[in-house]
Amino acid sequence: MVRKISIVVFLIMLSSCVAQYRLKNDNKGEPIVNKDQYSLNRKMSPDVFNIIDTTSVYKEVTNNESLKKNNLNLLIFHDDGYFEDSSLKYFKKFERSKNSVYYGGRFFVDGDKIFIERFYPSSGSKTRYYVKEISEGQVKNDTIEITIFGNRRTYVRNSYDDVFN
Repeated sequence: MVRKISIVVFLIMLSSCVAQYRLKNDNKGEPIVNKDQYSLNRKMSPDVFNIIDTTSVYKEVTNNESLKKNNLNLLIFHDDGYFEDSSLKYFKKFERSKNSVYYGGRFFVDGDKIFIERFYPSSGSKTRYYVKEISEGQVKNDTIEITIFGNRRTYVRNSYDDVFN
């Protein structure tokens, strides 16, 4: 009986484990993700760039007045499958490699669905262990709606001039 309970407890613990990735830091001390650690490495068809505009900035739409004035979130998609996650306040303030955890991550578009993949610290403190999160969303015209960690976010396409001037 004790053995059966031990086996059940072990199986429950095993099934609740999340894959963790040990990342090495670059010479600036930023954690770097190897390309092989991403799941979204597939090459996208050229049609994708009719859906996602890589020459624009996607600015978050929010009702939070403080956030609107000070630090709106931005997504910038690149034609090589990477995306940059930044904000108005910190846009281009730091020089980062696309492989840095702090840069953003990878994205993939399939029809009107968009998937973004990022790595987050496995604990709240400084760590070398990270977990992978793939979020799914939908692209509708110039709008991206995506749920990240249970929070629904909406981003609208804008030109660089509209955002930064």
